[in-house]
Amino acid sequence: MASLDSCFCYSAFVVFFSSMGLLFREVFALLFDESDILQNTYKCVAGAMYLCFSILIIMSASEAVHLASVARDRILSLPGKCPARYKEIKFLVKRKLNIETRLTLWKMYAIERSLLASSLGILLTYGILFRSLYQEYTNTINVT
Repeated sequence: MASLDSCFCYSAFVVFFSSMGLLFREVFALLFDESDILQNTYKCVAGAMYLCFSILIIMSASEAVHLASVARDRILSLPGKCPARYKEIKFLVKRKLNIETRLTLWKMYAIERSLLASSLGILLTYGILFRSLYQEYTNTINVT
């Protein structure tokens, strides 16, 4: 799991945050631009594609971390099930499984299921903020 994290943490970071940024751009453009039906369809399909990229990364990585944790817990309970070789198994288990590994996004964010909800909440918050700034800007232009 550690080698997987070291190889793919940067690419997962780039794909996840670029897809979230592009998802924000497409949804913002869909909501605030007056376009024809073809452009709106493109924006919906592109936004769905970017959302799928994010969901695929988060759900597959969080499931891998969860299953690795389940396997680690079962292996840690192994020495008690074989009392004849208890000391030898306990020594091997402690030596190999002393550190719990996590999959990360560029060694900054641990990938968990809650990351998806957090990132969508951040996009919603920034969308509301940009919408209010956009309305203030258009009101200022209309007044002058």
